[in-house]
Amino acid sequence: MYATVHKVRSNGKVVKVEHTILYGTSQAVDNVIASSMASKKINTAFIERVNLTLKSHNKKLSRKTLCFAKRKKALEAQTNSCVTYYDFSRPHSSLTLKGANCSRVKRTLAMAANLIGRVCPLCEILAYPLT
Repeated sequence: MYATVHKVRSNGKVVKVEHTILYGTSQAVDNVIASSMASKKINTAFIERVNLTLKSHNKKLSRKTLCFAKRKKALEAQTNSCVTYYDFSRPHSSLTLKGANCSRVKRTLAMAANLIGRVCPLCEILAYPLT
């Protein structure tokens, strides 16, 4: 599924919000929205959050700086490294669980998705080549 949101503005204020479904059916989009615990409408908040996170971890994605990406291969390699670190090595405070003896168990996104059982050190991730 793929949908877009277009905000029509007049004098700097949003006067109309138009949704367009580009891929998939309106029934499929309605089903996903109905099952969502986070939102009940099509919006751009989630992708904007991902964009901000990527930009804060990868300066090559920033515009009008000296370190903007000059080669696509280098940009892809650095983006892959940043995403892997963010998903597998960086514990997120919102995912922390209470463990035995009231201890706190820090978890990564991959741990929350049950892909791995522990925080992967960055040196371990860098030891494996990207394919």
